[in-house]
Amino acid sequence: LQDKYRDPLTGSAGYEEFSIETKDKFEGNFLPRFFTSLERQRLLHIIFESPKSRHGCGLNVEELTGPLFTHVFPLTDDECIESLNKSWVWSLGSQPLNEVRDYLGEKIAMYFAFLGHYTLWLSILSVFGLITQVLQWYENDADHPIVPIYCVILCVWTTLFLESWKRQQAVQAFKWDVQDFEEEEHIRPEYVGIDQKGVWVGHLFIPENEMEGQVK
Repeated sequence: LQDKYRDPLTGSAGYEEFSIETKDKFEGNFLPRFFTSLERQRLLHIIFESPKSRHGCGLNVEELTGPLFTHVFPLTDDECIESLNKSWVWSLGSQPLNEVRDYLGEKIAMYFAFLGHYTLWLSILSVFGLITQVLQWYENDADHPIVPIYCVILCVWTTLFLESWKRQQAVQAFKWDVQDFEEEEHIRPEYVGIDQKGVWVGHLFIPENEMEGQVK
């Protein structure tokens, strides 16, 4: 929802089920394209796989793969690519994570959020590492007394970094409404095998029919 509908207690604008009657309450309603590139792709995928009784195509996209084509994927959006090049690739400022999320999805955006967060914290640690290295070179002593101090700083840095990232990840997940998101991995078109039930015992797979024979 737009900022004017922001909750004064939580500071969040929140989410609401979309409908044409209330479209003025949502962000992006002033844009030529109301939905983002990612949202349009997801809507198309839902239309393809929804049953015809619900005005869908009743298709299973994964089952369409065969000798004529091996995979289904959306085409690139030149307008979005150009925008990301200007605000991200050729920019030294902060990452446009919301734009990355709108074009590439939450998973890829979260990955780059982690890289940016990790790089920032590494730059802090590099200052202490540089001081330690200079003192070792200057006094030609690999066992300089500052080394144990640096080790303690490294341990503290590791703990603080992990806790900081957990907080940052939770914030991004809340903003993008993916706290309870579980991705279903699609079957790879390169995979060839037999779909069968069974159990793994160490590195040995026992099919279900053989298990029944052994039990008898």
